[in-house]
Order: sequence, then structure tokens, then C-alpha cells
Amino acid sequence: MRGLSVIELLVTLSLVGIIVGIASPRASSTGFDMWQAQAQLVGDLRQTRADALSGGDHFVLEVVTTTTYREHRMSWNGTNWVKNVVAKRTRTLPDGVVFSAGVGASFEFNTRGLLVLPDAAQSLRVRNASSGNERQITVWPSGQVAPI
Repeated sequence: MRGLSVIELLVTLSLVGIIVGIASPRASSTGFDMWQAQAQLVGDLRQTRADALSGGDHFVLEVVTTTTYREHRMSWNGTNWVKNVVAKRTRTLPDGVVFSAGVGASFEFNTRGLLVLPDAAQSLRVRNASSGNERQITVWPSGQVAPI
């Protein structure tokens, strides 16, 4: 009989697959981590604004550490808006990604979705610790959030 059996073909294909897998360069996840961190932060800022628009209260997103931020509902105490003690949401950036600018910043949205006391657009920067690449997120006085 001439030709190859099915088993011989399967063994050959699996050996070629193993060799290609070993020889091919590994794809780095650092670019994906940066994209994921930026998308997560933009989404959470937009959600904080949406909560303020639909909740009838002020909401604030504050950057607590180089890797962590929180969203708080605020309550009117008769003279000013006060942040509730318990955070509505606490998030951490993906591994290897840190805030390079904006630690300690807070973004308070009023019931109309506008930033409270906006002097100008405020920005956050996230940086990949291993590659040094940075991405910026800007929050405009109108409450719009834009990745740059």
C-alpha cells in the first residue's frame, strides 16, 4: 500500500505544531494590559458620571494609591456634599500598570453630570511599569471622559 496512514499524519502535524510553538516568539501582554487599564478607567469614570445623573446625588471617583481607585456616593448634609464612608466600588489596575499622574485626584460629578469646581480639564495617566508606555485619560468640565 502506498501513502500515509491517518496516525502518521497526526503525529507529523503534532510534531510540526510543537516545533512552531517553541520556535515562535512569545506575545507580550503588556500592550493589552495598558489597553485594559485605560478602558477600565474610562468605563468607571463614565459609570460614576452616569450614577450621578441617574441617582440624584453627587458621586466622586478618587485615586487612592498608584494602583487603586474608589467611587463614593455623596450625601447632602445641609450645607455641603459629604462623601459616604463606604465605597460603592473599589477597583485595582491590572498587574504591572500604575498611575503615573493623578494619585490623590478626585473627580466629583454633580446631578447634571458636570464636574464640580472644574478649573479646566483634569487628566490621569497610567503607565506600564515594565515598558514605560503611558496612556492618558482626560475628564472635561462638561463631564465627558476621553481616552487620549
